[in-house]
Amino acid sequence: MQEKQAIQELFASLKEFNVPSYAEWEEAALASLKGKPLEQLFTNTYEGIKLNPIYTRKDQKTDLQTEYRDFLNYEKPWEICQHASGNTMEELTQSIHQLINNGVMTVIVEAESIQTKEDIERLLRDVPFDRASLRINEPTKRFFEELTSYKGENKQNIHGIIGFDPIGYWITNGSLQNSLQVHFDELVEIAKSAIEHLPKVKTILVQGHAFHNGGANAVQEIAYSLAVAVEYINQCLERGLSIDHVASQLTFSYSIGSNLFMEIAKIRAIRFLWAAIVKEFGGNEESQKAFIHAHTSKTTKTKYDPYVNILRATVESFAAVIAGANSITTSTFDEPFNRSSAFSERIARNVQSILKDETHLNKVLDPAGGSWYIENLTEELSKTAWSLFQEIMKNGGIVPSIREGKVQQDIQAVREKRFENIDYRKERIVGTNMYANLYEDPLSTTKIEKNVLQGSIEVIEPIPSIRWSMKFELLRDQAYRFTKLTGNKLSVHLVNIGSYIHHKPRTDFIKGFFEVGGFEVTQSSSFQTIEEISEELHETNQQVLIVCGNDETYDRLGVKVIEALRKFHSTSKIYVAGKLNSTKKDEYDKAGLSGTIHTNTNCYEFLLTLQKEMGGYDEKA
Repeated sequence: MQEKQAIQELFASLKEFNVPSYAEWEEAALASLKGKPLEQLFTNTYEGIKLNPIYTRKDQKTDLQTEYRDFLNYEKPWEICQHASGNTMEELTQSIHQLINNGVMTVIVEAESIQTKEDIERLLRDVPFDRASLRINEPTKRFFEELTSYKGENKQNIHGIIGFDPIGYWITNGSLQNSLQVHFDELVEIAKSAIEHLPKVKTILVQGHAFHNGGANAVQEIAYSLAVAVEYINQCLERGLSIDHVASQLTFSYSIGSNLFMEIAKIRAIRFLWAAIVKEFGGNEESQKAFIHAHTSKTTKTKYDPYVNILRATVESFAAVIAGANSITTSTFDEPFNRSSAFSERIARNVQSILKDETHLNKVLDPAGGSWYIENLTEELSKTAWSLFQEIMKNGGIVPSIREGKVQQDIQAVREKRFENIDYRKERIVGTNMYANLYEDPLSTTKIEKNVLQGSIEVIEPIPSIRWSMKFELLRDQAYRFTKLTGNKLSVHLVNIGSYIHHKPRTDFIKGFFEVGGFEVTQSSSFQTIEEISEELHETNQQVLIVCGNDETYDRLGVKVIEALRKFHSTSKIYVAGKLNSTKKDEYDKAGLSGTIHTNTNCYEFLLTLQKEMGGYDEKA
């Protein structure tokens, strides 16, 4: 009783702290901006949503928190998923057993790993599917027929996802082996068979991965994938299934990127919109609950500085958990360039084990609920995605939009805008276009061959699969190739003028600028006079020189420094770090300046052009 009273007194004492009003915050913010407009604190996203610098209770227009909880499973935490692998069925079943014993709750098996009726029987006979669910993406129709005809006792324990997604395959590969109508016929036939023979198995899979991996924003991922789901609903209804049967067979699978709050809002928005769609079709409350699988994004992973991928996958897994995903796959850190090792698989698996067993996130119901920022973002995302979804429906649905190339073009526009921001380093990729470590030993790589059986029916322009780091990685690859072939490194030399404390900011900027392209950066001491520059640099043989100093030093020595350097390096490229006073540009040009490098320079294009000019870029490599 005394303890309770003490707590009440503590909370009562906290009331002496006044909660500032929005007007008071705005006044303080404007003071800190020192004359700049408050608009500078707002952020525009790739989704076309403007983010506020601060959110308050007034920004929560509806009570999404209470409604969202109706779509969650209170009693069952998310399932940890991981791929099983093996060159033989014996190795595959051993891998599955090991995963289950290590806490994996859903085992993902590649369809091509199981080729024969005997393989299927071995899988179902030897794997304890009462302890874990099974997931197989894009199996053949024959595989499913063999599975349903299996007579063994373990068949009744089979639960999970054996998912068919013909539109997802189509948009990823650019063609199908049969017409869409034939694939829709098979989809419905398999769904009916599952309802009768495998009631714990879902067979209709809607994947947002192709859109995400092609560079789509969250609005596009939501709208396009829901349009695919509606297409499957309509095809199933036309062939005799009820909406509740279709919903019971359908599952969603999405990639989760590194924009934490946007990804949380994305999953939440999908649940709201799916519930609205199913309700409109007449589905019951249970059918309105979406089963959502989340997979950490392939687009965010990097080949260089690869251990950072562990941190990225952790953040993405965390976002999926907070959003309320039903099952989650955490990718391995070596996914972009290698076949996963036992080490990388263990690290990936343990990311979720820590989130579950050590941080106890499985004990919290809807941890994002009530956040003014997330609730507002969810609502904005839902409205914007719904608007795009309606556009698609007015165009006849997702199939005509894909055939006409509208989906591909709209994703390309977002992809190009984001790549442009990465090129300019407005968007940072740690270890790739910022903070590159040229002294790291690259991990060994194994080229992963994917055998995709493509048909020649329903040919379209596929959505390419990209990684945001790929362009800068190519620059690094070319630099390493040049060194391997010639024994020399692509290099630039910094000419530092003025005192150390004055030139250091631009020296550091230029060093980081060139290192992301694989260039070795050497630098001079801090020159104070033209005589010092002439004495040290007259015998050096440098193809590229960059002058680094502050604006005051440039006004005093800049043009003379360029003249002195050009005297000894008539064919070299000579740049100045930072923007120059426009009134002196002509003087610099006459002195022999090649150009300037600053924060508004397109880093990728600059380095690509320089590599080609220095003979360090091979188009065929």
